[in-house]
Amino acid sequence: MKRVANPDEGTIVLGWLTKLVVTLLVLGFLAYDGISIVSANFSASDRANSLASEAADDVKSMGLQQAYNTIEAEAEQKGDTIAPADFRVASDGHVTLVLQHEARSLWMDRISSLKKYLRVRATGEGAPAS
Repeated sequence: MKRVANPDEGTIVLGWLTKLVVTLLVLGFLAYDGISIVSANFSASDRANSLASEAADDVKSMGLQQAYNTIEAEAEQKGDTIAPADFRVASDGHVTLVLQHEARSLWMDRISSLKKYLRVRATGEGAPAS
C-alpha cells in the first residue's frame, strides 16, 4: 500500500526550524552585548594595571605632571580616559589610577536606562621598578 504524503508535514518542520533559528539569532544578538561588557571589564583592568606600573616608573624618572600626560595620551589611544583626580601617587612611588572605558554595543546604547552598564571603570595599581 502506497503512503500518501501529508502536505502539512513540510510546513510543520519549516515552522519549527524557523522558530529555532529566530530564537538563536535573538539570543546571540542579546548575548553579544553581555560578552562585550565582560570583555571590556577584563581588558580595562589589564590596561589599568599596565598603565599604573608604567606611570610609577615614569613618575620616578620624569616627574608627576609629565608622567600623567604620557599615561593619559597612551590611554586615549586605546579609547580610554583617566581623570586627573583618578591619578594618585603615594609617597613611596606607588601609583593608583582609575581608567574609564566605553564598551561596544549593538543595542544597549540605544536604551538610555542601560547605557550606564556600558561604562566600565577599572582601578590599576603599580609600583616603581627597583
